[in-house]
Amino acid sequence: MTKLAVGFAEAEEMTDISQWTWRRLVNLGTVKAARVGDRIVIPIKELEKIVKAGAAHETGEKGKAAVRKPLGVPAND
Repeated sequence: MTKLAVGFAEAEEMTDISQWTWRRLVNLGTVKAARVGDRIVIPIKELEKIVKAGAAHETGEKGKAAVRKPLGVPAND
């Protein structure tokens, strides 16, 4: 069975984006998430959306949502 959603730690493993960044994106409303019992899970489609947006940002594609770089990382504008 294909997973529909994952927790923060698994999102980190799948994308190499820290679980704290995933938590921040959920708290900001940038990424949709759902509470299941006492867990918060992120739909796989949301992971794909952020990874694609980051790739679009890195390649300079226009019209795509961009993910800001973590604090302390210089922007390449």
